[in-house]
Amino acid sequence: MAHMTALTLLAFITLFLFFGILDEIDKVGRGTYTLTKMLTWAALQVPANIAELAPVAALIGGIVALAQLASGSEITILRAAGLSTRRLALWIVLIALPFAAVVWVVSDVVTPWSVQRAETLRLSALQVAAGQDLASGRWLKDNTGLAPGFTRYANAGRLAPDGRVERVSLYEFDAERRLTRVITAQRGEVAPGGWMLHGVQEVRFARALGPLGESVSAQAGRLDSWMWNTAVSPKVFGSISRTAEEMSLVELGRTIRFLAENQQRTTALEQAFYQKLFVPLSIIVMLLLALPFAFLQSRAGGVSAKMFVGILLGVLFHTLNRLFSHLGNLNTWPPLFTAVAPLLVGLALAAALLWWVQRTR
Repeated sequence: MAHMTALTLLAFITLFLFFGILDEIDKVGRGTYTLTKMLTWAALQVPANIAELAPVAALIGGIVALAQLASGSEITILRAAGLSTRRLALWIVLIALPFAAVVWVVSDVVTPWSVQRAETLRLSALQVAAGQDLASGRWLKDNTGLAPGFTRYANAGRLAPDGRVERVSLYEFDAERRLTRVITAQRGEVAPGGWMLHGVQEVRFARALGPLGESVSAQAGRLDSWMWNTAVSPKVFGSISRTAEEMSLVELGRTIRFLAENQQRTTALEQAFYQKLFVPLSIIVMLLLALPFAFLQSRAGGVSAKMFVGILLGVLFHTLNRLFSHLGNLNTWPPLFTAVAPLLVGLALAAALLWWVQRTR
């Protein structure tokens, strides 16, 4: 079963690699984007493809392997020797565990690194600003140290490789969403309790009610340095503009916690977190979905057609799983529910197919 799953996964990866190269080949020659760099970029996409395609590969590989056992009557012999369906399912789960563990490591450790390296290589070769130096900067919300109801929005124009930030701007608003202070700094570096900003300019806005209505006055000043007390770390700054695919579970958890503390939407990141967390379980569910094909006998006829239906069902289930995630994000369903519900449906479907096959064989 492991052999067939590996071969199926290799076939899928080869196919995706081929289409990825076809999609990128027209960009070769732009800037310093050579054929070698394009092939390197394509190779760095492989870990992400493994994490995405492993459940479907496990289903198809499991169906083929179990159907081969059924055609040779090995399953019949084992059942005649006293092997129960529950024990066979347990064997499949135990066989799946090492494969699921490897895929989980690839998804959580290798993929974030490879995707970042791939995009940095591609964008730098195409002479495009690569994430670390965005025209609009990196925006985040931070209310640390402010009075209740007050809000601060921070923007960093560039995050240097050593963790320093450049072109920092802070905008503070009162409870009525009126601008009260603007702080800009040339650069900032990590300090205990926050960031030490250098080359600081500060503008404070004061409001007074006069005969002609409310008037606003501004007072500007300069400081050599100013301490920004905040929980924002370089890693949080770095994760703001990164996709969920580029972050590990730890980084996702850190980003979700920070955004939640500042009353910002975290649904999409929470869904990505749970999907990464349940990658091993999705592989096991797909292999259990293949279990009913162990009870098909080739001499009963229609095995190939039923295998095709099973493969089609698995691919459809995987597609619906992704669609369910997007629908959950649009409809603000609980992220844990959107991640677990498709797996529970898969388990229920596997149980129903197993009952039907055993009842009709």
